Formats: sequence, C-alpha cells, structure tokens
Amino acid sequence: MIRSIRNIWCVGLAVVLLGWAPSVFAQGPRDAKLALKAQQKIYKTAGMIDVEVQAMSGFLYLRGTVADEATSKQAEELANVRGAKEVRNRLKIGELDVAAASDDQIKAGIAERIAADEDLSKSKLDVTVAEGNVTVEGKVGDYTLADTLVSDIRKVEGVKSLNFEKLKY
Repeated sequence: MIRSIRNIWCVGLAVVLLGWAPSVFAQGPRDAKLALKAQQKIYKTAGMIDVEVQAMSGFLYLRGTVADEATSKQAEELANVRGAKEVRNRLKIGELDVAAASDDQIKAGIAERIAADEDLSKSKLDVTVAEGNVTVEGKVGDYTLADTLVSDIRKVEGVKSLNFEKLKY
C-alpha cells in the first residue's frame, strides 16, 4: 500500500515537473530579441555564418565551428551586446565546410526559402548578394519572422556573411 502511494506520488511529481519543463527551456521574447541583436553583429562578419547564437535567461550561448581561436574570441566579443548577462563560448575550432556557389545561385536559394514560407512571402524584402555576402533590407511582421528569415538564409549554400541591420521587425 505504501509503495503504491509512493509510486503515485512520484508519477504525479513527474507529470508536474514535465509540465513545467517546456516553459523553463523555451526561449522567451526577450531572449529571442537578444539573440537577434547578437546575430546582427556576428553574421555580418565573414567566417561566422556557422556560429549558432542561442539565448536563455539573458545568457548567450555560441555553438558551431570557426576557423581559428582569434575568430572564436571575436565572435564572443561581438555577441556581448547590451542586455546580455554573459556570453558562453562553446565554439569549436576546425575546418569550415564552405560550399562554392555563385551569387545568382545564392539569391535563388534565398528566394526559394522565402517563397516557401507563407508569412515571409508576404514581406517586402530586398536581398542583395555580392561575393557570397548577403544583405537584407525591408520589413517582416515581427521578431519571430526575422529569426526565421535569418535561419533560412544561413542554410543556403555559399552564404559567407549576412547583414540584416536594415531589416525592420
């Protein structure tokens, strides 16, 4: 009897904790905006497009691969934006897999990803590509769409850097 009560209590506690788990690990609006600010600075620097920026409770986490220690330190400095409590650098040093693609191929890849997203396709965006360096201007509905756009562009082969400072959200 006592064992079954303890088992029921443990299961109930697990259900409560698991119910709260998504809210503990979910990125809130403040963190998402903080990550976008850091991404704005990092991605416009060539060689840092593979750096993944995540924010959680005001802490910024950098993951991915960069070419050397100097680039890793530079990414950490760039990520230290106003509002960040601390930057935690988890970047690896190693070979970067940079695919060769023409500017036209890159622009077509970006256009394809934008067209595939119903909300992004409604946005007024101007995308320019020069030697693999992408610049995006225009307006998207909110910061979640801005995050989606940045993520989509980073996935296009051949992108070396991304400047989205003039993107409004």
